[in-house]
Amino acid sequence: MASCLNLLPQKPGLKVRVSQEALSSLVESFGKNEIVDLNGMKIPDKSGVIETFFGDILYNLTDFKIIETSLTSLKVALVESINGLNLTLSNGSISLGTNWAYGTKKKVFADGNVKIEAKQINLELLVKVDSADDHNIKISSHKCFTNIKNLDIKFEGPNSGFYNFLKGLFTKRLEKPCSMIEKALQKVKILVNRRTALNRHLDVDLSFTDVPIVKEKYVEINLKGEFFGKNNFEKYSYQAANIITDNEESRMLNVWLTRYSVETVLNAFYKMNKLQRRILKDDYPVNFNQHFASSCWSYTCIGFFFPTLRFFYPKSYIEIEVKATETPSFHVMNESVRIYFKNATTAFYVKTADNEIQELFIFSLDLLVHASLSLSGNTLHWKITKHFFSVSLMKTNIGPIPDMLITNAVEFLFNKAVLPELNKVGKDGKKLKLPSILKLENASLKTSHGNILLQTDLKFSNKL
Repeated sequence: MASCLNLLPQKPGLKVRVSQEALSSLVESFGKNEIVDLNGMKIPDKSGVIETFFGDILYNLTDFKIIETSLTSLKVALVESINGLNLTLSNGSISLGTNWAYGTKKKVFADGNVKIEAKQINLELLVKVDSADDHNIKISSHKCFTNIKNLDIKFEGPNSGFYNFLKGLFTKRLEKPCSMIEKALQKVKILVNRRTALNRHLDVDLSFTDVPIVKEKYVEINLKGEFFGKNNFEKYSYQAANIITDNEESRMLNVWLTRYSVETVLNAFYKMNKLQRRILKDDYPVNFNQHFASSCWSYTCIGFFFPTLRFFYPKSYIEIEVKATETPSFHVMNESVRIYFKNATTAFYVKTADNEIQELFIFSLDLLVHASLSLSGNTLHWKITKHFFSVSLMKTNIGPIPDMLITNAVEFLFNKAVLPELNKVGKDGKKLKLPSILKLENASLKTSHGNILLQTDLKFSNKL
């Protein structure tokens, strides 16, 4: 297989493996008009020039549309030996309609409409991934066979009888469409470089790092899988590691998401200043405000940890600002994922009864969080299972504060306010953005070999 793709040395951040079963289901659904209703679909207008003895004749085909199709026998098979696939159609049919006109630039000689009906269509087409360069992956026809046993063209309009008399001239060109198919495939170019919008915050680079690889039971696609903030083109400094696949072939779709891809998401949010938060009084969970009151003497209140506040800032409330100073690191363990925030700057402020804001102290925070992941349908869930803290005082305006005291206060606030809220959001889950025709069935997540593996069967439905 020829390839001169300069992106080959790059390791993918995202690997997608689509099974033969998934492709067969997709093609079968397409043939049954369950994905796209071909009936009534418009085809782009076509115009051109025919050179004749009398000079150049211009023609136009407008309002070109598919009237009816029968493609239920359409099938696809992967062919490893050519790194491609085999499309077959038995006893298919299609009817088309279009308005036509021909003449010169100055005069229309004739116009009307025409209906083309092709029945008992048999097709075998082997398509292979031919080559790649810096811009496109190209495909070509390895073998093409077509046989249309019943083809009829019916002209309507002025002089339609004359054109119907000559329709044999047209049918000869349409009875053997392989040359047209091969020319069409030559124009098909799959873009190598693909940066697309994921949402209003993020873009994702889905550039190919290699040409698609066809095996007997699946086709494998390796993608860059790097995420960026909007209008940011700065590359992430680290490279993806090798993806260990364990020969996963049991499901219709397998997707490996690497540590690299997740860290580029975290890096994008860090560059956009999304990994910082000012927690105000109104942000506290319901019935939790009293725990942030400076005058509260209970061991469940912030005033208990910092007695000075009770005397200098009575009847006040604590506000907290946390800001990441570098991109968090992400690791995939055997049963969980781990996120590490290093040297996050954390500041405690006090909001007095007169609504004045005063800085109390600032400390550096290292936070290590372990979380389990699960998938229900197309909804991602998570739960923080354990966490660890380390703090170091940087600045204080209320006198000396032992690090252990800050650690206890942060642990208390995290367990009482932050952790329940994060796990509540994780329990509700986040729906994955999927194409409208695609439904996940019996989906599951695995965390192993440093990657997150999504495994699922697929159902194709809901016409576009």
